Amino acid sequence: MGALAVVAAASVTTRVIVTDHDDARHWLLVARDSTYSISLDTARIVAKAGREYEIWYRTDHTVTRFYNDKAFTREVVHAILRCGDGYTFRVMSTTMSMGSGRPVIRQITEPRDLVRQPWRRVDPGRTEADAAHATCEVADWTKWGRRD
Repeated sequence: MGALAVVAAASVTTRVIVTDHDDARHWLLVARDSTYSISLDTARIVAKAGREYEIWYRTDHTVTRFYNDKAFTREVVHAILRCGDGYTFRVMSTTMSMGSGRPVIRQITEPRDLVRQPWRRVDPGRTEADAAHATCEVADWTKWGRRD
């Protein structure tokens, strides 16, 4: 019951920064290396308390990958990202597909499980850290009209 109260309280205090998420122009490339590129959906950034954001990432892989024997080249991840001294995140859902095709795998974290999920640290010096840094810059600017 306590976890549900936390989720309910958190949902009341969220604020949608931008709302039109159907337009492909809202995907902003935030990091890239030789094996994949990571884009942020700027239309679905939701501000939480402080510098915490609900975000959507799209990772496009240059080489086909496999998960549970299912091939995919794209991952769309719905997550909570904490910005600050280092970056941490929790995954709300992941959808994998071959490019823009139909999903081959979809994983969803239930709200009661999300609040118990440990915060994962983004390793400094990796492409994911570049993506987190750029995401925090965009989200902060969108929320407050400035960058820290």
